[in-house]
Amino acid sequence: MPVNRHLPFPLLLSLAVGLAACNPAPTDDDDDTVDDDTADDDTADDDTADDDTADDDTADDDTADDDTADDDSTPTDSDGDGSPDGEDCAPDDATVYPGAAEVRDGADQDCDGLADEGLIAAGDLLVTEVMQNPGGISGVSDDDGEWFEVWNATATPILLDGWTFQNGDGGDSFDVALGTGLVLPAAGYVVFGKEVDTGLNGGAPVDYDMGGFNLGNSEDEVVAVFDGVEVAGVAWDNGVAFPDPNGASMQLSLDAYDGALAADGANWCEATLPYGLGDLGTPGGDNEACLVPVDGDGDGFLSDVDCDDTDPAVFPGATEVDGNGIDDDCDGAVDEGDGPAVAVGDLVITEIMKDPDAVSDTYGEWIEVYNASASTVDLLGLVIADAATSYTVPTSIPLAPMGYVAIARDTDSAVNGGLTGAYGGWGGAYSLNNDGDSVVLLAGGAEIDRVDYGAGSPWPDPTGASLQLDPGLLDALSNDDGSSWCEPVSAYGLGDLGTPGAPNDLCPVPVDGDGDGWFDGEDCDDSDPSVHPGAVEVDGNGIDDDCDGVVDLGGGGTAGEGDLVITEIMKDPAVIGDNEGEWFELYNTTGAAIDIAGAVFSDAGTDSFTVSTSVVVPAGGYAVIVRNTDTGVNGGVSGHVGWGGVTSLGNSDDEVILTLGGVMIDQVWYDTTAFPDPVGASLSLSPDAVDHLLNDDGAHWCAATSPYGAGDAGTPGSANDPC
Repeated sequence: MPVNRHLPFPLLLSLAVGLAACNPAPTDDDDDTVDDDTADDDTADDDTADDDTADDDTADDDTADDDTADDDSTPTDSDGDGSPDGEDCAPDDATVYPGAAEVRDGADQDCDGLADEGLIAAGDLLVTEVMQNPGGISGVSDDDGEWFEVWNATATPILLDGWTFQNGDGGDSFDVALGTGLVLPAAGYVVFGKEVDTGLNGGAPVDYDMGGFNLGNSEDEVVAVFDGVEVAGVAWDNGVAFPDPNGASMQLSLDAYDGALAADGANWCEATLPYGLGDLGTPGGDNEACLVPVDGDGDGFLSDVDCDDTDPAVFPGATEVDGNGIDDDCDGAVDEGDGPAVAVGDLVITEIMKDPDAVSDTYGEWIEVYNASASTVDLLGLVIADAATSYTVPTSIPLAPMGYVAIARDTDSAVNGGLTGAYGGWGGAYSLNNDGDSVVLLAGGAEIDRVDYGAGSPWPDPTGASLQLDPGLLDALSNDDGSSWCEPVSAYGLGDLGTPGAPNDLCPVPVDGDGDGWFDGEDCDDSDPSVHPGAVEVDGNGIDDDCDGVVDLGGGGTAGEGDLVITEIMKDPAVIGDNEGEWFELYNTTGAAIDIAGAVFSDAGTDSFTVSTSVVVPAGGYAVIVRNTDTGVNGGVSGHVGWGGVTSLGNSDDEVILTLGGVMIDQVWYDTTAFPDPVGASLSLSPDAVDHLLNDDGAHWCAATSPYGAGDAGTPGSANDPC
């Protein structure tokens, strides 16, 4: 061994001895290799101790390093795309992971719930059909029967999750919820509607419930928006350029499926093929090809308005030639000339059924005309009109002196409520507004009689009964006064009240029994002169002094600002429509019960609702105010009072303002920016923010998670979910 010159020799010697002791030389006393093979190589060092048991198998390789410690602590990435399976929305597809680039294929590559963002262009989707005014044949209401259809103009599917459909300014809109999986097939259709139940919507195959999104009957718009792009839209205009049907859809011609062509009303027409209960349209299927109007006879009128495009003497506005059996002027009446030869007041309007109950208005409306002259009058050519619509009697109707005739919207007694012997059948050409309208009789352009009825005093305002002129006042002057009219008592057909085509019931003679200036029909107690409409309400006397239907409120109950807090708002239910399923919740923050009779709920506009009955909110308890109190149709909410159709909760933004006894108690102004915007779940105030000031801040609200009733989420009448 070479000597290390830097260490003392005694120390080097000690090191050498130590090394020898640690590594003794193998012993082979008898030179038979027993010691070498058995002791050192086979048993102790190589096989048992070092190689097999200690190092290789048990300690290092299998148990400690490979299986338990190292492998199980690494997240699994099944497809090797760098995103763990727990974060990857498609763990078996290496092309799909958070942050991946979107591909135009209708699938969600970047796991954000949307598909093809940044790749959808205007015109990729078209609005191809709109049913904005159902019920002309089926009798379903707009609230159940409205729908519209979209079509995929591309060769790849479109995932509609996250899309917004709105009117022009976005004031009315709905979103397709993320996670819905609503796919619009390539060159295929999806139908959005107010009601998915075909038993209620007239038989339309609706794919997605659009909730409270409304389609205006006269003018409105449907716009499809995705990822900030206005992809498609159609705006109709009350019959100016677009069709204006009743009971039939507006339909884009099959040969005009193009973004530019779809904006032109000339490429739209009324559907003619029936579906479901009889309304016309092709929801979810190819539209018809609209016929292009032509002027076949060269009279300057196209075939869509010319009732005989083979005769140049026949067109709208032509002179009617009596006796030729032809409708020369295309007004639906034959040989009417100038209409009946009558003077002002010879014909009198004596009965108006504006709001039937046994059947819908679409079938059950009618009016009655009385002949006050001394001669028989033929009503052929008589025009019945209001400010916007009119109907001309197309057939001969001889009406004897002192005779009555009912002229109806539908003459079929099987659908019009059992009205028999009626003439007319004006259909959608004319209608009677429930909230006030005009009924005008015209002959030869002259006004023969006119009634401008209202929706309240002095006019009767019944549902399921006609407005009936007192039989002692059958003249064209008396019927101008609402106090000359009353509700009938006689029933016809299916049970509505009226005497169509027959003398009217006697109207009760109004009296003022207590001399307070109010007649018995208006005075809720005509024996007490201190009780009448407009009187001062006296609290504590148990009397409805002012005849407003509320007792002892003096204009409202007693509560201070913040005593009641708005804690939950269901503005956009999904299981059922908004018209049935909207509600909101109040919480009493005080230690005493509060009666909210007389409370006014309103928004910042014109909507308002007054609680007319006693509703006691317990100390530390809740009250639920619902649109419909029937749990069988409202989604399963047990409400304390219902507001019906007098107001609604906007899906995008609106206000809920509570006033009681003239004091503004609480208000919430919600929107879709600062507040959550769920579909099928309520806006829920955090339980730790139940305060009339804290609930002004959208950050204290969240979407409810607990299901109730038919499956929407919320906690009506109980403590809210934590946010």
